[in-house]
Amino acid sequence: MAPKVTVEYKDEKRLAILDAALHCFADKGYRDTTITDISNYLLMSKGSIYIYFTSKEDIYKQLMENRMEWMITQTSSKFGELTTASEKLRLLVRMFTDQTLDDLKELLSFHLEFMLISSRQNSLKKVMHKHIEMATKFVQDIIDEGKDSGEFRSDTDSYTASTLFWALRDGLVLHSLGIDVDEEYKAHMIGMEEMLFRYIATL
Repeated sequence: MAPKVTVEYKDEKRLAILDAALHCFADKGYRDTTITDISNYLLMSKGSIYIYFTSKEDIYKQLMENRMEWMITQTSSKFGELTTASEKLRLLVRMFTDQTLDDLKELLSFHLEFMLISSRQNSLKKVMHKHIEMATKFVQDIIDEGKDSGEFRSDTDSYTASTLFWALRDGLVLHSLGIDVDEEYKAHMIGMEEMLFRYIATL
């Protein structure tokens, strides 16, 4: 009798494939990466990959969806002991600030290429829109919570503030990768945090 494959085992394999795909896409780009590249990176057969994903595009889509879902889940799990929206927003900024540029290079290479390709490919455009909507809503909900509690200005447009948050963060990552100095990236992120709170916080 064949051994029983658990849900946990399947989830681990699926995540391992996504992690390998991220490395391959960042290294070679979406067009030049093949299922063979991903299977070779994992020392896994191509057939095993097709158990979990239907195609390279399927992996590409699910990788983008998985990154944002993972970030939201990981961050939300740390909110348990925090009592204010300000604490939650500062924690989110700190989590990004603690990332190294080496970690971010791979993610940004994948993310930027996905944005460019999705602008010309409708099947990916929907995934990109969902990714942006999830990210925007996550920060927007924190800001709305702060408005309700009186921590943040009542006239703050939470959607605009959330959009600015992500635009500033992504722009700082891109800028800092060109300089390639971790300390400068961290200093810019601290400055972004201060600027954001000057914009939304009550006096």
